[in-house]
Amino acid sequence: MGTIPTAQATSIWNPTLLVNTESFNTIDEGDGTTDVELRFGSTGNQKLIYDISETRFDFTRSVYIQGNVTATGSLSVSGATVLDGATTINSTLDTTGAFTTDEGITINHDAGASDAVLTFGNASGNQTLTFSNAAQQFQFSDTVSVSGAIVVGNYAPGTGTGAGTIRWTGTDMQAYDGNGWTSLSKGGAFVGLTSGSTTGSFSTGSLVGYQAANELCTEAFAGSHMCRSAEIISTIDQNINAFAGAAFGWAAQGPPGYTSNSNDCNGWTTASSTYLGAWWEYSTDNGATIATGGGKGFLVNCSVPQPISCCR
Repeated sequence: MGTIPTAQATSIWNPTLLVNTESFNTIDEGDGTTDVELRFGSTGNQKLIYDISETRFDFTRSVYIQGNVTATGSLSVSGATVLDGATTINSTLDTTGAFTTDEGITINHDAGASDAVLTFGNASGNQTLTFSNAAQQFQFSDTVSVSGAIVVGNYAPGTGTGAGTIRWTGTDMQAYDGNGWTSLSKGGAFVGLTSGSTTGSFSTGSLVGYQAANELCTEAFAGSHMCRSAEIISTIDQNINAFAGAAFGWAAQGPPGYTSNSNDCNGWTTASSTYLGAWWEYSTDNGATIATGGGKGFLVNCSVPQPISCCR
């Protein structure tokens, strides 16, 4: 079969022109300065045009592709793009306009062991929202400001994990310090007694008084301090079972509540029997059972050794 003669005007083949060759002959063997087109139908008059000036193919109507499309270069879309099926992008998707979807977007769809990152461009430096694969948590690279409400659920990490976490138990807002939960709405709560007993004159290292009491509690229960009377009463409201195994211990109450010498053993600096300090009785049987109602407070002279009540 020979070649198709070059036509100087539009050619019409009726019936269909069949070309029995492995490659079609060149369309437009001219000077290459004008657009080249294939026209479909005299009534529909739709075209496939090679635009010389833009160096691209133009279709005058929509294109429906039944198979796959593979592109080794970039895909540039100037108008709206509708993707009705699943779309897989194995490299960067760069868009200069808005990107919207009626369904969800999955990042790291293959569930690989890597971080999933959303990057927000900024003139002062890009910021990110990352889901950390190692930590299994979301991480913001900068300050988060919330104009609405934040709803906190009930989270229960194991001991030593989740430090800095806050939770709402349903009745109490709490913070986790890596060792235990501390109430943010009701104050500290009882965690135990120091193993050793002391008179009303507290000291450890170079510390004395209230500072020594807090240090002794911290050594016994990380992050704790000497209990105030209000915290013990708050514990009865929060979790009376925290007193299990405790018998009695010193508790701070601050300024005198009875006589001038009832002043926390002169700020926990004296063992004199003429001064008084507050202590709490958690049990009437030396810790075997919790006292009815959570126990009660007393004043005792500062020469009586007893453990320190610790709260956190």
